[in-house]
Amino acid sequence: MPIKDGDFVLVNYVMRIKDQNKVIDTNIREEAEKAGIFDGKTRYEPLLVIIGEGILLKSLEEKLKGLEKGDEKEIELPPAEAFGTRDPNKIKVYSAKEFSMRGIIPRPGLEVEVGGRRGTVISVGGGRVIVDFNHPLAGKTLMYSVKILDILEDEERKIIELFHRWVGRIPKEEIEVTKEDSVLTLKLPETLFFIDRVGLLIRGFQRDILKYIPSIDTIRFVETITLKKKEKEKKEVSEELQPQQEQAAGHEDKE
Repeated sequence: MPIKDGDFVLVNYVMRIKDQNKVIDTNIREEAEKAGIFDGKTRYEPLLVIIGEGILLKSLEEKLKGLEKGDEKEIELPPAEAFGTRDPNKIKVYSAKEFSMRGIIPRPGLEVEVGGRRGTVISVGGGRVIVDFNHPLAGKTLMYSVKILDILEDEERKIIELFHRWVGRIPKEEIEVTKEDSVLTLKLPETLFFIDRVGLLIRGFQRDILKYIPSIDTIRFVETITLKKKEKEKKEVSEELQPQQEQAAGHEDKE
C-alpha cells in the first residue's frame, strides 16, 4: 500500500552533502562507523516517521509519499527544499572583546550564542570575530538514500513505536500493550525507574497518543518488579546458621 499522509513508516536513511559526497547523518550504525561519525550515545535503529508530522524535512516527507514497503530511493534536495540559500545578511562582525569578557576564546568552527542566536565563528583576526548565523547546511544540496522498512497498520505496533521513541532505553520487546475499549494498559519493566526525567518523557508519549490514537482516553502504566525471594530466604537462613556453627565450634575447642 503506497505511503500517504498520517502513515506510520519505519525508515533507514543516509544523508550526504552532494558536492562533497560526505555522509553527515544516518540511523544505520555501519554507515556511521564507515563515515567516521559514529556516536556512542546515539540509538542506531529504524526511524519512526509519521508522514506530515515534520520529524524530517517537509520536502523529504512529501517525496516519500507513494513509496511502498521495501522500496529504496535516492532523493535530491536542492537548497530551496532543504535548509535554504546562504544569506549574507546573517554574517556579522563582532569585537573580540565581547567574547573575552564572557570567558570565550573564539576560534574558527566554534559554535557561539550571541543575542539569543546560535552561529559559527568563521574568522578571527585583527581584534574582530566574524560569526555566520546561517544554518550550517544552508546553500547545500543534500542527497538522501532512503529505504522503507515497514508501513505500520497494527495499532499495537504504533503504540509501541510511539512509546519507544520517547523512552528509548526500554526495548520494544519489553513493552506489553493491551487495549480494552478506550483504556490503554502498558506493562513496563522495572528499569523504567532508573531513567532520568522519565515523567517528562511519558508526558510526551501521552501527547502523542492524544494526537495520533484518538480512540484512547485513559492510559494505565503497570511496572513489573521481580522480587528475588528465594535468594533472599537462602541468605537469611545462611546468616542464622552461621552463629550456631561458630558456637558449636567453640564447644569443641573447650572439650
